[in-house]
Amino acid sequence: MPNRIVRLRLADRRLSPVEAEILVFADAETLSPETELRGRLIGPSCPYSSTIEVAYPLRKLPQALPGMPLARRIVIPEPSFWDPISPFLYRGVIELWEGEDLHERLSVRHSLRSAVLRPDGLRWNGQRLTLNVAPDEEIEPAQVPELKAQGFNAALMNWPDPALLEAAERLGLILIGKPTSPGGDIPESAAIFGWLMPHDWREQESEWREWLRRQRVPVGQYFDDHPIPEGVSFLIGGPEGPWLRLLQGEEGELGRIG
Repeated sequence: MPNRIVRLRLADRRLSPVEAEILVFADAETLSPETELRGRLIGPSCPYSSTIEVAYPLRKLPQALPGMPLARRIVIPEPSFWDPISPFLYRGVIELWEGEDLHERLSVRHSLRSAVLRPDGLRWNGQRLTLNVAPDEEIEPAQVPELKAQGFNAALMNWPDPALLEAAERLGLILIGKPTSPGGDIPESAAIFGWLMPHDWREQESEWREWLRRQRVPVGQYFDDHPIPEGVSFLIGGPEGPWLRLLQGEEGELGRIG
């Protein structure tokens, strides 16, 4: 009977100029002693520079994680990091095997980066970064090269489609989402820096708080002066916060729009 992967996620466990370690989490529809995850990442590639691409295979963890028999890791020595100027990207495949039978092969892409919001601004891969955000919120994937040529390194967007995510990752455009409801799957992408919650989010407060709990990127309130939930890094701290100044087109802590 064919088997398949029902959940797959790649997560950075350790990032440094010396070595990057990526954890690969997967669930299979059925598990047996012969169920195994194989695969590799190949890279880095970048449209703005020549690179030598190397294959980095999946490895077993030194110690198995409880309840995650298919968890694997990928180790990349001297990794190349993703930023708007040099969007280095790794691509590859993750395969599900039963003994010597291949049951499913999924294509994946992954980028390495760290983005930390501090009181003095945004640090991207340890370096200060000012966001220059495109004013148009209806962005098509074909517009990404033009926005980059105009000097924008970020864009506001509605819920992203896969083609926009791929173009932003490949060409180096940071995306800030504006979800209209707390439902749906949360896409994971190196290009997604954070999300802005709608101003009326408290009308669905319990749903939004569950949505907040699932986030792995910064989340901001949109013109809302209510207390900040504990444990959530906000882009906006209220009406006087840096992101509000950014939305007004002024030079703020994070950057400007337009």
